[in-house]
Amino acid sequence: MVTINFEETFDPVSIENDFSQMIFNSPQVDGTIKQILVKIDPHPDLYLPNVFNLGFGPPDETGNFHDDMIYA
Repeated sequence: MVTINFEETFDPVSIENDFSQMIFNSPQVDGTIKQILVKIDPHPDLYLPNVFNLGFGPPDETGNFHDDMIYA
């Protein structure tokens, strides 16, 4: 289960000038800190103009994350 607490916020570690991407430090249950990458991009479907994709998660070794998992 995921619990979202809108009362507690975290300052960005880095943020793009156009606000399309940011990184913040997220405290974990085990006491460690994990960086979380947040990205907002235009949706790639040409039939969905003005629709955006919001994704977030821990960055991988390339500095990105995969938010398009396909389940069989």
